[in-house]
Amino acid sequence: MSRDTRLDPLTILPRYLAILVCLTIPAPRAGAADAAEGPHKAGAWALEFEIDPTYSSGIGYVASAAISVKRHSSEHRAWRLGMAVTFSETEFDGESSQYRYSVYYNPLISNEQGSTDSHNEDHVYRLFLHAVRHYPVREQVAVFLEVGPSLRYDEVRRSQQSLYPYGLGETYAAQYAETRRGATLDANVGFEWFFSKRLSLGGRYGAYAGYQWGTRSSGSEIVRTNGSYYSRSTERGRVRRVDVSTTRATILLTAYL
Repeated sequence: MSRDTRLDPLTILPRYLAILVCLTIPAPRAGAADAAEGPHKAGAWALEFEIDPTYSSGIGYVASAAISVKRHSSEHRAWRLGMAVTFSETEFDGESSQYRYSVYYNPLISNEQGSTDSHNEDHVYRLFLHAVRHYPVREQVAVFLEVGPSLRYDEVRRSQQSLYPYGLGETYAAQYAETRRGATLDANVGFEWFFSKRLSLGGRYGAYAGYQWGTRSSGSEIVRTNGSYYSRSTERGRVRRVDVSTTRATILLTAYL
């Protein structure tokens, strides 16, 4: 089985080190007049909207958005505080088949066909505080690097139900739920293009490493309509998770006040 190098700490950690080093490198100095008039001037505030361009819909949907405020402590340094939310939902409706065979009890192969449906949900909520460093490239273009912590809360829910109406008339149902909370260290790189004096379009991409803990529960049951058989099982316990991964690229709109 091939190894996903994106999740390899030896691959991801150098990115954090490179960004931390860049945050300490002095940025090019601009003239006093340019610094005073530019949107990145000391004391400037900005409101930022961020979306995931891979939004999809149909039998399911994926949507991600973030809103944050940014304040410049100098022309090239700023702090960004915000909240991000990600929703993912998938619905499935289809047909199922169940083959049965037993040497002693059912020597003939039987095939029961029925309906099946499932519902999956994933919710992620993040609150973050990042230190940002801007590097002007041209008069209307700047790149930035940022690093900082995030607090997050994750919800995962799965459910499935299948019905075999023939023969013994059997219904199968299963549920799965998991909730986690934790913290991550984020590192991002991006750019801004000023299409007006106070408005910019840009993009952001990055990586994160973090730790989460929470609870997990699951259960399933099988019921026959004639009452000849009933089975139910449940599980519950604690879960711990370590994440080292890249993030999805996002599009951002920033308004400087």
